[in-house]
Amino acid sequence: MIHLIMFIPFGVFFVCGIAQFPVIGGLGAALRERHPSEWASTKISLLGWPFFGREWSFMMSGRHRELGDPNLTKRVSDARRLMAVALIAWVLFAICIFTIGP
Repeated sequence: MIHLIMFIPFGVFFVCGIAQFPVIGGLGAALRERHPSEWASTKISLLGWPFFGREWSFMMSGRHRELGDPNLTKRVSDARRLMAVALIAWVLFAICIFTIGP
């Protein structure tokens, strides 16, 4: 029997995962629109999603601070926050699986 408490961290992880698509997509759109030279010079990271590799690379590089664009910095912060919450939820889900069992 699956314990219902296990659905809480999985649900949080799932919602964060879905929410990352528009947040990171908006980050990429803002970067392309406001800073096209930065977009063109950002290398594609193989660590990100296959379709968000450039955004992932830009977020992790910290170059958003150098651009001085508060809107872009907010988008990066939002995306990083979502990733952190998703990672914490995934770890909690794993802990539930190993301690409570399926």
